[in-house]
Amino acid sequence: MSRMGTLLRQDDERGQAIVLLAVTLVVLLGAAALVVDVGRAYVVKRHLQASVDAAALAGAQSLPDVNAATAAANSYSGKPGAKNDATNLPDVATSVTTKCLSTHPCNPANAIVVDETTTSPTIFAKVLGIDSFTIHARATALMSTGVPAPAHIMIVVDRTGSMNNPCNAGGTKMTCLKDGVKAFLGGMDPAYNKVGLIAFPPGTGNPCTFNPKTTDGPTSDYDAHPNGYVVVPLSNDYKTSATSPLNTSSALVSTINCIKAGGTTATATAIDVAHQTLIANHDPKAQDVIIFLTDGESNYGPCTNPNGSGVCSNNSSPYRTTPCHQAVTSAHAFDASGTEIYTIAYGASGLTCRGWASSGTGPDGASCNKKNGYQFNCYEVPSITAATEVSEMASDSTKFFNEPNPGDLTTAFQTIAEDLSGPALVDDSYTG
Repeated sequence: MSRMGTLLRQDDERGQAIVLLAVTLVVLLGAAALVVDVGRAYVVKRHLQASVDAAALAGAQSLPDVNAATAAANSYSGKPGAKNDATNLPDVATSVTTKCLSTHPCNPANAIVVDETTTSPTIFAKVLGIDSFTIHARATALMSTGVPAPAHIMIVVDRTGSMNNPCNAGGTKMTCLKDGVKAFLGGMDPAYNKVGLIAFPPGTGNPCTFNPKTTDGPTSDYDAHPNGYVVVPLSNDYKTSATSPLNTSSALVSTINCIKAGGTTATATAIDVAHQTLIANHDPKAQDVIIFLTDGESNYGPCTNPNGSGVCSNNSSPYRTTPCHQAVTSAHAFDASGTEIYTIAYGASGLTCRGWASSGTGPDGASCNKKNGYQFNCYEVPSITAATEVSEMASDSTKFFNEPNPGDLTTAFQTIAEDLSGPALVDDSYTG
């Protein structure tokens, strides 16, 4: 073969390499576009949605004054110079409108809609002919005055023996709890909010006559199997109207007034029963809510089918081995299903959760292998504190209330009531 032919063949291969390199670069740039440009667009979308949510809620607080509501929404929007303007993001165009939800009183408006649009410039996607992504977000909020969004609320309260300890607002911790729950009910509208009650530890019989266990060990009531719970079903007779005083003859208010404290702490099954009650009474137009309060660490779990010597058939269940972790697991599952969970840690600082174990001894030297009715003695593995348990059970950090000292609970319960009865984000297609 001539030298000329060899040179031509070599040049042909070089040309193919250039083509392959060009194609590879396009593919790499496309991949970079997916990682960098699409990732940046996602961040912009998150910020935009947060800003329209905040703007809509701010505007709803000023309804039915349309002008004030529009001004408030614009003030909290993401447009240039507003409170949620992110200087590192492109300029945001904001549109605010008001409207009437047909099944709610409306004069002249009872809801506000915030739309925002911006662009997210690209870097690598330009090679694919994409100079920017258009990002859009929208939120609708219902006014807080007039008719609130309906809710089904189960209150789950700790009535263990430690609730008899003093409350520095006066009386016992149980007294402060009762005052707090009644303050919460005072902020509810019975036309739209149904409320029920669960108290733990479990027991059978009328809560006004039921005497909780005061000694460690099995009893004929607290340790009945399966364990029962004091439950006041969802009801709305706690008041006759939004502005009336509490109805002291209702099952809910009378139970709150007379309930007694005593016994050990079993939290996981209590929140399970609360959620089961909400599911059994689910209304697609109502928000399911659990309000959970405890003043201590879990130190007991339900015992199933104890034999003649008190050995439980479910000793290996996480409800007994790791009751605090199980309460968190249950709460996360319920939250994922749409139930909002508010939690209150009431003087629970420094307490470590305890569970059953087949061997070993606890910090006081007692066996970890407990029979039915006896409080657990050994720390859960992995270790978890009561405060951590309660905080992790909440749907988010804004729904967790830490009361490190046994003070007045009224403010915490009033805050929750205001949160539930205040302006609410609703689906854009919501009509009432």
